[in-house]
Amino acid sequence: MSRRGPFPGMDPWLESRWESVHTSFIVVAQEKLNEQLPNDLIARVNERVFVGYIDGDSRSIVPDVFVTETGVTGEARSGSTAVVDEPVLIRFASEPVTEVHLEIFAAGDDARIITAIELLSFTNKANTQGRKDYLQKRDEYHAAGASVVEIDLLRQGPHLVDVPPGYLRGDYQTPYKVCVRRGWKLDAHEAEYYPIPLRSRLPRIRVPLRKSEVDVVLDLQGILETAYVRGRYYATNYDRPLEPPLDVEDAKWCRRLIEKWRQDASG
Repeated sequence: MSRRGPFPGMDPWLESRWESVHTSFIVVAQEKLNEQLPNDLIARVNERVFVGYIDGDSRSIVPDVFVTETGVTGEARSGSTAVVDEPVLIRFASEPVTEVHLEIFAAGDDARIITAIELLSFTNKANTQGRKDYLQKRDEYHAAGASVVEIDLLRQGPHLVDVPPGYLRGDYQTPYKVCVRRGWKLDAHEAEYYPIPLRSRLPRIRVPLRKSEVDVVLDLQGILETAYVRGRYYATNYDRPLEPPLDVEDAKWCRRLIEKWRQDASG
């Protein structure tokens, strides 16, 4: 089977494996950014943890304290004799979900965030509390004067990127999209918007740094293709029905590409 996927742009079948694809994409994007950034800026992967409850909602947690392994061995402690309070037992509906995103910040003690890069997820778009938490975090970036790059490669879920949906008519109404808000232009209510049709290559986007600096470039298609190979997503089941389904013409177009991809691999 060909390691390169069947589509010229976004692969809609990857939505069914989005947790894995999301992480793979972010890790590759971090590598590409750090190859271009000036020495005093760093792109790092950061985490948010969403804990699911039985009612289907969730809340976002950014860990404040980590317990890490130091590499120093020692005696294991025996059971403590200290008196402890009894906890309340809460049953979770699912395991916590960790999502990653990228932040570019200035090296040094202040670690000031320059740009945040968000690859949107189902939790961001469709989960009530997850969406609320995401919007709050975006407002915090804006309040700090940071630029925000939002990449939406999911057909599912309501509109989320930072452009009012009423401005997105005609050719701007595409299943995939990217929105860039520069930190120093927030008062101007100006966004750089990349509409991405299903049949188009993912764009090369400009990622802002500080106001006086030249933008760096992220080739989203190149990042997706690298993540596709590294994650072996060529093993995806392309006979699986999509949710939501494509319209008739797009479904026929996808099927033709998949069949050609299979024939090329077998020949």
